[in-house]
Amino acid sequence: MKRYVLLSILILSLVLTGCSQGSKPVVENSQVPQKEKLVITDMLGRQVEIPENLQRIATSKYMGHLVYALGKQDKMVHQGLMGETGKGKSKLDPKYAALPAFKNDGSVEEVLALKTQLLFVYADFDQALIKQFTNAGAKVVALKGETLDESYQAVKLMGKILGADQQAEAYVSYCQNTVSNIKDRLKDLPADQKPKVLMAGPKSIYTAATKDMAANSMIETAGGVNVAKDAVGLWAEISPEQLVKWNPDYIFLGSTKGIYGVNDVLNNPALASVSAIKNKKVYIFPSNLGWWDFPAPQSVLGIQWLASTMHGDKFTNIDLKEFTDDYYKNYMGNTYTDLGGKL
Repeated sequence: MKRYVLLSILILSLVLTGCSQGSKPVVENSQVPQKEKLVITDMLGRQVEIPENLQRIATSKYMGHLVYALGKQDKMVHQGLMGETGKGKSKLDPKYAALPAFKNDGSVEEVLALKTQLLFVYADFDQALIKQFTNAGAKVVALKGETLDESYQAVKLMGKILGADQQAEAYVSYCQNTVSNIKDRLKDLPADQKPKVLMAGPKSIYTAATKDMAANSMIETAGGVNVAKDAVGLWAEISPEQLVKWNPDYIFLGSTKGIYGVNDVLNNPALASVSAIKNKKVYIFPSNLGWWDFPAPQSVLGIQWLASTMHGDKFTNIDLKEFTDDYYKNYMGNTYTDLGGKL
């Protein structure tokens, strides 16, 4: 009996020992690795720390179009599509129509009242206004686009900020492929078959796009020669005599907002001797939904339109309407036609 009791005690002690060893608390590292903050350098060379969990953004000018192209429009706190594009979108998309709409780019108070975490602006945005937004607590990222390469960089930077790297790469590739196709078709074009081109500004026929503007590279890519390629700045002012001396073969009017039009130019007696006037090769640059000569990736639409207008024999298999509808459907969510676009 004693032996049985002793054996029972021994077994019980072993069990208790085992339980006590097994129940020792496991000490774990309770420190959670901190997510590295995203700090970018914008295209004005400014260091900007991007807010975590970025969900509320605003845009100036055509930056909203880029947000749509990247499929991140759900982060927009306002409508963000300018002019007729925005009007067309409002008719087709009730969710878009319900968003607040700013006049021009909106005031600091309007933008911040929507709890905006970050604002995308063009680099030529009023520097004092950028400072006001920053001082009021908003993050501002400035982007450029006067050349295609700059516009591609802008898209990729926006993609990085919005977590849309793949979408940005795909969009840039689309634009690059479009430009490559145009260049390939025009690569054997002799220099003497490249027409002289004047791109006139939105306010007057006596202004010209210079070598510092996106329009210059657009004209060259489309197989033309910019008559104002030696001028500098934005929309150089010129005299009637200078325009006559340049004698452009084509005149493109840069989205004139109704200030002047094709007939005004064709009927201008001071320009009667100009080749483009005599041959009635004066056109308003598309489009009624938004400027295709604006410094942004969508300017590839303008390049294709320019190339097809000046060298139609090289692009007989490209239907501009179909081409444009596809672009808008892929990157704006609706076709150009459905939004009210006209060529």
